[in-house]
Amino acid sequence: MTTHDSTTPWYAVFPEPRNMSPPSITSAEILGLLEQDLKVEKDFVLVDLRREDRTIRTTGLPPLPLSQTPADFSSLPAQGGTIHGSLNLPAQTLHPAIPTLYEAFAAAGVKKLIFYCEDDLVLSSGPPLTGGVFAGSSAHRGARAAGWFDDYISEKGNTQMQSLVLVGGINAWADAGDRYVQQMDGFQGKPWRD
Repeated sequence: MTTHDSTTPWYAVFPEPRNMSPPSITSAEILGLLEQDLKVEKDFVLVDLRREDRTIRTTGLPPLPLSQTPADFSSLPAQGGTIHGSLNLPAQTLHPAIPTLYEAFAAAGVKKLIFYCEDDLVLSSGPPLTGGVFAGSSAHRGARAAGWFDDYISEKGNTQMQSLVLVGGINAWADAGDRYVQQMDGFQGKPWRD
């Protein structure tokens, strides 16, 4: 089991993604997928990568060190809400689970995996950066996770599945207007206005 102390960033114990510029998807494109009622079967999965910041932001306190965070986050409400139907897979636990998740998603016929956290930044042009491109926990979890999953999809030679990052993360989604907010589970306006 891989461990780290509270001074080491969570992502430092895992390899950097080979794909440092994973493909992205906009809130408008996801809204179209969610509102589409022509298909009976959904072929995409939304993945909310937040963990401790799922509730901390509502208190106005900084995130707790890893050693002081609850062991089971599944009982915590999503901070301000989450996009309808999203799975909560904290980024800190994703990397070791990628092979198992890939097998489950591939067997289910998933075509798009869409990762997001709070405010994902995406490299949309220019050469990939190295060494600190994903420095920081919150602003780059979606890009890091999408990169890792994209690497794995490529290793498997799967040309039918895509790994994407939501441009702007959940913050951009919640700020995009009423149609977007209506597609959120557990929406609470206060966290988005603080």
